[in-house]
Amino acid sequence: MKVFDGEAKVSADAVKTTRLAVYGGSSAIDARGTRREVARGFGSKAELGAQPTVPRPLPPAPRWSVTPPLVLLDRGAASIVGEYEVPETPGQHVAEWHVQIARDGIFRDVAVDATAPVEVRRLEAQPPGAGRYYIRVSAIDDDHFEGPFGVIARVMVVKAIDTSLPGRRRRLEIEPPDAFCVRVGNVPLTRVDGPILAGDAEPVRLRCAPSESDPTTLLSLE
Repeated sequence: MKVFDGEAKVSADAVKTTRLAVYGGSSAIDARGTRREVARGFGSKAELGAQPTVPRPLPPAPRWSVTPPLVLLDRGAASIVGEYEVPETPGQHVAEWHVQIARDGIFRDVAVDATAPVEVRRLEAQPPGAGRYYIRVSAIDDDHFEGPFGVIARVMVVKAIDTSLPGRRRRLEIEPPDAFCVRVGNVPLTRVDGPILAGDAEPVRLRCAPSESDPTTLLSLE
């Protein structure tokens, strides 16, 4: 099996069927003296003792019908929520979804790796703490061929650690500490670069974003 200047996935199941799915460039699969060239967007399989099948189209990449929020405030039970679908394609029969949530954009540090039935088109997952998360979904057809992942969604989960202080004061520490947050309201516009000191009853509102170039989301920390 060879991959030529691209991206492909090779998998084998319990009955020793090998599947090749090509997402970029081209590839080839050899078995029982037969070689199949497989182009981008197609897949071929070789069952034990059999020749490779004629390449078939892979499921299309899912798209977000409801994109997860860019910023999410964790008050103790935050959930990342989104919805996805695939374009209607004749001859395609999606059987399940493959959902991954990672702590990095290249998906080396995966926090959630799960499959869901085709009827489930809504993502609802609790993140394992404050931080930045990256979410992607792919479709798997009824012959276990997995198509390409769709557009990666980004979510930054913000959490405020609230500590009571003497004199009816409190200290709020924002996680992740490198989040871009600006305090707004009846205070001078100031970027948050450390703990926030406020009165017990004083409203604290922030506009936060993963970076300065992203749109901000209003968060209320009352």
